[in-house]
Order: sequence, then C-alpha cells, then structure tokens
Amino acid sequence: MQRDLIQLRHYASNKRSEFETWIASDLNKISEAVETALAKSGQTADDIDAVFMTEGTSYVPAVRALFLKRCGKDKMRVGDAFHSVAAGLALYALDETRKR
Repeated sequence: MQRDLIQLRHYASNKRSEFETWIASDLNKISEAVETALAKSGQTADDIDAVFMTEGTSYVPAVRALFLKRCGKDKMRVGDAFHSVAAGLALYALDETRKR
C-alpha cells in the first residue's frame, strides 16, 4: 500500500510539459485525422462554423490548443463534456425511430 502511494505521488507530481511529451504522438494523430477529414471533404478550416469540444479529452489544454490554432477562438464551443455524446446519440436514435 505504501509503495502504491509513493508511485501515485510521483505520477501526480509530473508537470504538464512531461504529460504533453507523453501524448505528443497522440496529438499528432489527432492533427493528422483533422487534416485528412478536411482534405477528403474538400473543406478548409475557414469552412468550419463551430468546433464542439466534448468528452474528457476536451479538457486537455494541448488538445484544445490544437483546435484553437487551426480554427480560432470564435469557433470553439464547449458544453457538457461528459454527457453531450450520449445526449446526441439519444437524439439521433429518437429521430431515426420517428422516421419509421
């Protein structure tokens, strides 16, 4: 138990810069996925009306910065990060059910 607490304190004391180093490859993958999506759609960042940040990853400053840099502050939207996807899926399911 004591050893676990020592390890937990070590992990909790890491700096944001260390964390961002650990997730650098993931940030690159996110950036590449956005570029691919835009390229395949024939759109540019200027064509995007809004970027809705959702789920836990939206709280990571480096992820948020990636979208801020690409799309600008005016397009950023933040909502109920942990429930918005479930709510959206529920609304989609309701809409699909009404179509039947």
